[in-house]
This record gives sequence, structure tokens and C-alpha cells, in this order.
Amino acid sequence: MAELLGYHVVFGANIDNSPPAPGGHRVQYGTAILSRYPITASDNTWLYKSPGQAQRGLLHATLDVHGKKVEFYNTHLAASSQADRMQQTAQVVDLMGTTKPGILAGDFNALPAAPESQPLQKAYTDTWAKSRHARGDGTTYPAQSPTERIDLTYAIRKVTPLLTQVLKDDPTASDHRPLLSKVLVTPSGPLAEEPSGARRDHRAPDDGGVGHPTGLGDRGTVRAARAGCGVRAACPPSAPPRPSG
Repeated sequence: MAELLGYHVVFGANIDNSPPAPGGHRVQYGTAILSRYPITASDNTWLYKSPGQAQRGLLHATLDVHGKKVEFYNTHLAASSQADRMQQTAQVVDLMGTTKPGILAGDFNALPAAPESQPLQKAYTDTWAKSRHARGDGTTYPAQSPTERIDLTYAIRKVTPLLTQVLKDDPTASDHRPLLSKVLVTPSGPLAEEPSGARRDHRAPDDGGVGHPTGLGDRGTVRAARAGCGVRAACPPSAPPRPSG
């Protein structure tokens, strides 16, 4: 997909098994971030899992937007264990912090009002709930007739939601509807001196546990995608422009 779009991409494998047959491809499952701007560094941290649950992770990419950086995160939380999600959302907030401008997108497998969603709701801004021009009811699942708002984007410090909407295009590519958010990002400063393209993986033990962590001046846009979620961030030169549309 990244090749077809001409985008940069980073993938975080949360499940990585040997090929089913000699010479075959490894069996991997995880999350990805696609960006029209270069990804200068990335890391994937395995999140808490209880025995019998699938491994989940938090993928993080630092994007280079005209020499300035924006932090982007993507996750997909436990589908069948609320107890695991309680641990995972708290860990996500701990890993991301609240001091740097950034964006979090994901399939959280929980409604915004659910107990496990509260660490995220309290720490960050739910872009659909706070968008100046939110459209629709925000529900994304199931794709054929959505009733649940479990795919969300969150804005982190100095990121202002402008518009968030669920796209009504053909949903056959996924069992979730695509979610698009447009946000205004305040510059966070120049890129740190870190080797270009640096990648890191931080994994939790196979029997459960917690993975350990190892990240706009010129006007432009940042677009990244995650299995049905997209974010477009408008980046002002100095003062925020008036929202368009």
C-alpha cells in the first residue's frame, strides 16, 4: 500500500511466527503507520497481555515535516479482555506522556465512556468529541451498519482538532469504517539529533507483562493511516491560520 501511494511506512510486529513452510514468509500481525513525510525514527512497544490473550503494541513514529517533528502513535488494544485493556490504556498514557505535541490513532475495542477508556479520555483530547466541525455520530463498527465508536484519534498537547468524520465509502476493505481527522499542530521544535531511520522494538515477555520504552514550522500537512484510521495535521508557520471549511 505504501509503495502504491508513494508514502513512507513503518510496521510494528506484535505477533511474529516462523513461516508455516520452509522458504515461506513469516506470519506477522501488528500495526503500521503510513506517512507522506519521512519517518526519521520509530519504536514499537509491546503492551501488557494476560495469558491466552493476543500480543498488542504501541507503535510510534517521529515524522520529519520540513525539518520539524510531529509524534504519531498507533495501537490496537485487546479485543476480548477488558482487564487487559485497563492495563494497556494506562500503559499507553505512561509511554506517550503529555508534554509533546502528538496524535494517537487506534482501534481501542472500547467505547469512550468505558472504564478502560478513561486514562486516555482524561489525558488527551478525543478529536471527534472536541472537533469544531465533527460530522456524524462517530460510529465505525461494524462496517456494514456502524453502532459503536471504538476507533478514535486523540490529540496530545498543542494539537487542536478541527474536523473528524467517518468516511462512508465502500467498507469491504475492513470490518471497520475509515475515520478521518484534521487537526492543527503547533510546532514542537527541530528534530533531535537521532540517526535517520532509527528503529527500536521493545517487547514484553511471552507469558504476559509490560514492554519497556527505549517521539512544524513550515506550513504543510501530515497524513498517516492505520487500518481504517487516517489523520491529516495542518502545520502553521508561526500563528495558527483560520480553520478552512
